[in-house]
Order: sequence, then structure tokens, then C-alpha cells
Amino acid sequence: MHPEDRARVGKMQDRALNGENGFGFDFRIEQPSGEVRWVSNSWRWVSSEQLVGLLVDVTDRKAQERDLDDARAQAESARAQAEQAREKADDARVLLTQALQTVDAGVWGYDAASGGVWSSPEVEALFGAPLDASNLDGPVWRLFHPDDRAMVREKTMADRLQTLQGARQGDFDARIIHAVTGEVRWVAFSWLGRGDHSVVGLVMDITARKQAEQDLARAREAAEAANAAKSAFLATMSHEIRTPLNGILGMTQALQRTSLSPSQGTMLD
Repeated sequence: MHPEDRARVGKMQDRALNGENGFGFDFRIEQPSGEVRWVSNSWRWVSSEQLVGLLVDVTDRKAQERDLDDARAQAESARAQAEQAREKADDARVLLTQALQTVDAGVWGYDAASGGVWSSPEVEALFGAPLDASNLDGPVWRLFHPDDRAMVREKTMADRLQTLQGARQGDFDARIIHAVTGEVRWVAFSWLGRGDHSVVGLVMDITARKQAEQDLARAREAAEAANAAKSAFLATMSHEIRTPLNGILGMTQALQRTSLSPSQGTMLD
């Protein structure tokens, strides 16, 4: 008998000797070879003087129970890990959403195999309409400014095949017309082919940046115009001043060659 089970088996023997019946009491035994086996012992008093017992080898059953317990523990561990991964994914999703909202941007993707298109809520808010397979080749094109549609179509179509076949990057800036308000906004599109016939990309509102660039260009033009006007003014004034001075200097020199009184000579000097 296994040393760890002897005390427990001894108590059951005492209960049996006191007249109790017992069923399915499991314990370990050690065979002469050293192998440990599980047995299940059941007994019943058939008369006041006769006790009948049954000893069954349940080693295989115990192994199955142990394997089942291990499987349950592994399943519980996997469930806990999956829950942790889900919580981390939720946290990352929240952070990504906050980051996208901070910079007025959204993410989108395209899978050529399924034809599926997806976009984040930020993209839909920016366009005023969702980007999906049903409107990708029709309504979405009409959301681009008429002056930019040819460039956008050429840019996207030219790069589509190479992008889907390899890790190719692409980007462009274009104007869009909000589907609801009609407001014109500047957006920057960028994307990356993942090499599995799918694309993931980012679209960002850059209206403020474009406005700042236009303001800077106008300020530069105004400054250049002011410098040109200043140079023209100085050149004109120099000419206007130099012309009468030449006459005065010539007349002064002519007078100096004539007979002058001492006081007149001093004045000319």
C-alpha cells in the first residue's frame, strides 16, 4: 500500500469492522516491481459475521481523470490568456481610436480576394459616407473634388496591381466633398500592400495644413511684391533726384568760371 494512503485506508477498515458498508473507496498500492496502481475497494456485510469485498484496478480510469483534469486546466489557462488578450486588444483599440480622433484620421482596408472593403468610423465621419464594396467604384468617386478625380483614379489604378502583389506603398493628397454638408476638405491618403492581396491604409484630414501652406504662399507673394515695389520706388526716386541735381551742379560749375565777388564765391563753394 502507498505510504500516503495507509492512514486513510486504516480509517476505512475501522469503519468496515464497525459494521458499515462501503463503495468505491480508491487508494494506491505498490507492486513488488515498484509500480504504483490505483484500486477501488467496495465491501458489504452479507451477515453479521460475513463481509464480502471487491477490489478493482482503476489505474486506467485514474489516468483518464488526470488527463481530463489537465485538459480542463489547460482550457482554463487558455481561456484566461484569451481574456487577457481581448482586454489588451480592447485597450489598444481605445488608444488607437483616441489617437485617430486627435489627428482627424481614420484607417481603411481592402481585400482583393473577397472584394471586401472596411473603414473605421472616423473615415465615415470624414467623408459623410462609409467606404464599402458597394460604393467604392461609384458613389465614393463622386465624393472627390471634380478637379482631383482624374488624378485620384490614375494614382490608385496605376498602383493597384503592384500594391496587391507586394509590399508597395502609395500616397496622394486630394480634396473631398462631404456627402452630407457639401464642405470641401483636404485629405491625405496613404496605403501599404501587405503582400497577400490586401491593403491597409490611413486617411487624414489635412485641411488646416493646406490652409497654412496657402496662407504662407500668399504672405511670401505679398512680401516679394512689397520688395519689388520698394526697389522700384527707390530707383524712381534716385532718378528723380539725380536729374535736377545734375543741372544745379552744372550751373554752379559754370558760375565758378565767371567773375564773382568774394562773397559770391563763398556762397558757390
